[in-house]
Amino acid sequence: MWDKVLTVFRETLEKAESSYLTKAKSFDCTDEENSTALAILRRRAWLALRAKVDEQTAETIFLGKLRNYFEERFRYDEKGTPRVWKPDDDIDSAFRKAKEQTLELIPIYWRIEPLDPSLKFTLPSETSDPLTSTEEFDFPATLIVFSETKSLDLNNRFRKDADAYYVEAKRSMVSSVAQIPYWMYGVLVVLGWNEAMLVLFNPLYFTMLLILLVSAYVIVQLGMTGPVLQILKSLGGEVHRQVEGRLREHFSQPQITQPVRASQPRNSTSVDEPEKEIRRRKAEPY
Repeated sequence: MWDKVLTVFRETLEKAESSYLTKAKSFDCTDEENSTALAILRRRAWLALRAKVDEQTAETIFLGKLRNYFEERFRYDEKGTPRVWKPDDDIDSAFRKAKEQTLELIPIYWRIEPLDPSLKFTLPSETSDPLTSTEEFDFPATLIVFSETKSLDLNNRFRKDADAYYVEAKRSMVSSVAQIPYWMYGVLVVLGWNEAMLVLFNPLYFTMLLILLVSAYVIVQLGMTGPVLQILKSLGGEVHRQVEGRLREHFSQPQITQPVRASQPRNSTSVDEPEKEIRRRKAEPY
């Protein structure tokens, strides 16, 4: 990895140096000025590279890269197909292999060191000088990307993430093992035999069943399963709203009670007639 990075860095730096020398000729710069300017250019280019490396190897970004690298080797096979773990699969060996391959990346990243010795890049270290406004520059320190403490911390944090992936894979395998026992299908056949025969030998039920099967086949072949389910869902929701509204209206209206009318006695007329007769006789002259 570092071989490619340093190769591109050298090519870019050579282009920048040649561009500077071309422009410096027009200003009649001395060799000492050119050497000083080139030294500053190399140091600033190296610091720019280190800033980019620090950006790409930040803690969260680097852990994400480790997780992605681990997932590609644990969750996917050599052809890039997602793995569906089965009870017969050796999940422990696959997990151990993927984790070891991922942990090998941390020693590679912790220090800028190419495999090809000819690609090594060196710069002279400088001490700070207030008179010349020169900042301290320790080149060997810039080669270290991760300290030992940070490397151990990244190692431990990645192990926890990898263990979580392992537990998740184990759970998925256990859930796939849990299934309906085969004898249960026999029980269902025995208990539902009479109902099945009733549907098959009844012309009305059999015709309805045949129509439903043909309709379902046509819907699936035309790819209309989604729209049909959406229509049924909307219809069910509308029926539910209508029924709920009617029930609310029914139970929210107060019941109006009819006033009780006082019933007159049936014999009131017969009781008043003798009194009227007595009054009439008293009023007649003798």
